[in-house]
Amino acid sequence: MRWLITYADLITLLAVFFIVLYSMSVVDQQKFIALSAALRASLYGENAGNAVIQTSPSLQEVLPENLPEQETLLEVGKRLAQAVQQLGLTHNVSISLEERGLVVSFRSEAVFFPLGRADLQPPLQELLAKLAPILKEIPNPIEVAGYTDDLKIHTAEFPTNWELSARRATNVVRYLAEEGGISPQRLHASAFGEFHPRYPNDSDEGRARNRRVDLVVLRQVQVTQVPVRDILSEP
Repeated sequence: MRWLITYADLITLLAVFFIVLYSMSVVDQQKFIALSAALRASLYGENAGNAVIQTSPSLQEVLPENLPEQETLLEVGKRLAQAVQQLGLTHNVSISLEERGLVVSFRSEAVFFPLGRADLQPPLQELLAKLAPILKEIPNPIEVAGYTDDLKIHTAEFPTNWELSARRATNVVRYLAEEGGISPQRLHASAFGEFHPRYPNDSDEGRARNRRVDLVVLRQVQVTQVPVRDILSEP
């Protein structure tokens, strides 16, 4: 029956092995949460006017090498915030690090877009000219999304708020590509009209905040490649 001793030792070692694996996975998850909170706290600590991120208290135990993209977006956000500060536009721009990526939000006040129009005003052109060299240094795709308030528009150029928000977004995209030198392959425009308000449209202040264009440096998500399937032709 000596084999029972070896068998018992093997079972014990396997049990310890899986317990260690489980404990390591729990620690990694905690460190991931700690890192995320610490990075947000780091950017918030810079306090670049309105160009800051909602944060949690700073945590000490982090593993920066686990999230290089998070650190990159954080650093880019800080540099963009400095450019916004230099131009004195912190009351018209916000910068936040969100789940979808780094979001630079331009409030569509008269300083950036005339009411009911899509022409890029000189302050916005000057700001985009400062932001473009920073954005060129990273490979992430960039989405420019246009939003409006709920005031109806019906002109020959803009029959609805869809067209107005789309034109504002595409004008920003064109400027980034043609004047800013950012590869057009990285850029795309989206239009949301009045249907994704950030604040209630029950006051002039709320409507003003909803009139905006968001420039989003999207996160690069690694996905497993799968073969294309023609679902329509499947039985």
